[in-house]
Amino acid sequence: MGQHSQILHVSSQWRGGGPRLDWVLLEASANCQMRYAQLVSVFTLRLREGSVPYEMALAHVYSTARRDVASGFIGLHGEPSIEFLDLTKIVRSI
Repeated sequence: MGQHSQILHVSSQWRGGGPRLDWVLLEASANCQMRYAQLVSVFTLRLREGSVPYEMALAHVYSTARRDVASGFIGLHGEPSIEFLDLTKIVRSI
């Protein structure tokens, strides 16, 4: 199985309409819980001129999710935290 890329969209005006802020699945945290995030901004951070670039995102992160018995969909619960994320921690877009 090879590595592949996905396009993440973060736009305040998507095709003449409202914003498009894609959702992503993040690597499991230390307690083995998957986290979900809605991207707000994606950017490159350099600590000083000529240094290694870090691909980052600002996102609303949800840690609590439960599958709805009736619909089978995963529902996010609670208030999101606002976090800076390393893009290498994104498993896939959802």
